[in-house]
Amino acid sequence: MQFPPQQLPLPQFGDSIENLPTDKDEPNPNEIQLSRTLFKQIEEKNSVIQKTLSGSKELVVLFLLFILFASPLLDKTVRKVINVDEMPYLLLIIKGTVLCFVYFVLMNINLMRRKN
Repeated sequence: MQFPPQQLPLPQFGDSIENLPTDKDEPNPNEIQLSRTLFKQIEEKNSVIQKTLSGSKELVVLFLLFILFASPLLDKTVRKVINVDEMPYLLLIIKGTVLCFVYFVLMNINLMRRKN
């Protein structure tokens, strides 16, 4: 035997919009600037294609750096400067550290320019 479902009243949380206090004053310039900062309109640059291209920029930079750092020419240059023939993993650590540093600088170069 089934009983019909009962409809319970929804609880009221907070105030309804109609009951909130408002004023008719014009906003001052600080309030306008604050509202523009907080509620920026989604611009055309945030399209799906633009987001994909901006994300792929990092991948392209990382790919090019990987190709550069994986080249035998760089291995020979590092071996001439530092004797790493006896410790092959040291070459990997040096190249990895330099790769990370160069990648960090390239990704944050705009931030460095803005501060100056």
